[in-house]
Amino acid sequence: MDEVLHETYWKTLGWEDPVSSAAEKAAFKLCPYKCDASDHTADAPSYCVLDAWHDVMDKHDPRGQQPGHTIVQGHLFACKHFSSRGLSHHIFVLDASGSMNGSPWHTLTDAVHGYLQEQVHKKGVDCGDIVSIITFSSRGVIVFEGQPMANVVNVQIPFQGQGTDFDSGLRCAVELLSRNHHDKFAPVLLFFSDGYPNTTNSGVYLADHIVNTFERNNLMTYLVGFGNMNFVCLEQLAIRLKGAFHRAISDIDLLDTFKAISVSVHLRSGLVANTA
Repeated sequence: MDEVLHETYWKTLGWEDPVSSAAEKAAFKLCPYKCDASDHTADAPSYCVLDAWHDVMDKHDPRGQQPGHTIVQGHLFACKHFSSRGLSHHIFVLDASGSMNGSPWHTLTDAVHGYLQEQVHKKGVDCGDIVSIITFSSRGVIVFEGQPMANVVNVQIPFQGQGTDFDSGLRCAVELLSRNHHDKFAPVLLFFSDGYPNTTNSGVYLADHIVNTFERNNLMTYLVGFGNMNFVCLEQLAIRLKGAFHRAISDIDLLDTFKAISVSVHLRSGLVANTA
């Protein structure tokens, strides 16, 4: 780190620091973590504004709510790369494996509709938000992408069947997030599953990639486990995605959970619009 390589270096040698500028000396003491958003040019980079060796900053720290500031990976930057208009891109990643066939799938689609209806109730049918829906089993499918909320508020979502591969769903989510207009729509990722994935680490690498790439865009993530299964893998995924995990045991629980998440998204989106 520059703090060690510069200040300590000259002190160790017993020589006078050749840098006389107070501003440059202060800069050497700052954290060197660099924002890698594509908005920055090579001659105008953005670095963490905290001191070197600082503690990890919680993403809800009020310093991150300052105008033009963002918290990414525990660092504070004096730059912003997300929408301040309160518009959201709601991305559903839904487990459509064989165990969801029949009544569970109907309950899930009702829960998705309930979520969207709650958004319409709070923001209006012409609110400007957009919706994407991904289903996954052994493969992922982008069923709808970037549709106006009014177009999908009661839409039918086709079922798949087969196994449970978290990677297949998250891979589609990465595609959508990569194409999202982050200066206009803040991404909201809602991941649902009723079971254990085919492999223990399914989704972990992609979850890390999503956070590393899109956290700066004010990504909100929610994960829902449905039924009485062991959701240790889903809980692990929630930690890696820095999201909130919810467990719904019954059909009623699932409907209530999606509605509660919808309310949370509305409140948090409004907070961003009011503080940005």
